[in-house]
Amino acid sequence: MAEAKEPSILAPVQFVDHSVAREGATYQWQFPGGNPSSSTEEKPQVIYHSLGNYDVTLTVTDVGGTTDTKTVTDFITVSVPPNSHLTRISPSTATADSQETVGENGRTSNAIDGNSSTIWHTQWYNQIDALPHYIDLDLDATYTVVGLTYLPRQDGSENGHIQNYEVYVSNDGTNWEKKAEGTWTYSSDEKTVYFPTVSTRYVRLRATSSVNDNQFTSAAELQVIVSPSKLRPSTATADSQQSISESADKAIDGDSSTIWHTQWYPQISPLPHHIDLDLGETYTVVGLTYLPRQDGSQNGNIQNYEVYVSNDGNSWQRQVGDTWTDSSDEKTVHFPSVSTRYVRLRATSEVNGNQFTSAAEINVLVLGQ
Repeated sequence: MAEAKEPSILAPVQFVDHSVAREGATYQWQFPGGNPSSSTEEKPQVIYHSLGNYDVTLTVTDVGGTTDTKTVTDFITVSVPPNSHLTRISPSTATADSQETVGENGRTSNAIDGNSSTIWHTQWYNQIDALPHYIDLDLDATYTVVGLTYLPRQDGSENGHIQNYEVYVSNDGTNWEKKAEGTWTYSSDEKTVYFPTVSTRYVRLRATSSVNDNQFTSAAELQVIVSPSKLRPSTATADSQQSISESADKAIDGDSSTIWHTQWYPQISPLPHHIDLDLGETYTVVGLTYLPRQDGSQNGNIQNYEVYVSNDGNSWQRQVGDTWTDSSDEKTVHFPSVSTRYVRLRATSEVNGNQFTSAAEINVLVLGQ
């Protein structure tokens, strides 16, 4: 029925009817939780914005009017892509169309304070502000955003629990683009919505209905899900290089046909080798990518490596160390987020046991730019 029963979030799922139906048959698909939620196409594509298990129903009517319906429970299981290394961040500030400050402490800032016992609640004392309601989240920098989490109030009350929602993004806080919409079932569990990757600073959650049909909206905590982005370092220096044609800056020039290579003529500089990457300013760093040389040679391809960070380019702190298998494919290493300006890649061995180190391109993975 589907090409992938366990798709990654936001990956299109292709559905196909494998029953024996004569030409002229009609199809009615139902995809609860999917987008679209229904289709009359013979082979529809569907995208799921939330993790979980989903039923699929297909009704086929042949040219003679005979109808057959089949529902497969939990047919689709949606998961996060492997090695996506998504990170949740708390917005810097939040503003809303309404907040309650007299009858209770329902200030907007409570939705991003890291305390699940406090809530943002729209106004209900003296007057009730009517739906729809929205809360705008300012990340204070541009990030690669892929989703949002919503934790309903945790005090047992249903008031303000969001049922139908929409998510928007903006780069200026004024012009908004809709990215997702859907319905959350009632529970105190955290809800998650994913949408196609977008570079943005502001995220808006808009509530269009609540679970018990009153006009309130509330939230205990809201966070934004972001993906690391590649940053090309401003400058690079190394302990060794083979002349200007294979200098350290070739590893950050954006050209995969050029390489940094340690000295091999007239003498070979011995391992270990390192290349220091200056980002130009401080970033939240979560990893590094290493593209080996692309010319078919293995000389200098790194096998065992270590990654260090520094705020001044002098005092270094080790973040991770491991082994890369030999191939021309880009390698990626992730480590816990750290605020830093300098990143060092240190090679302690080469795939063929030589004393060389080389690299076609090295980029740093950061959150926000």
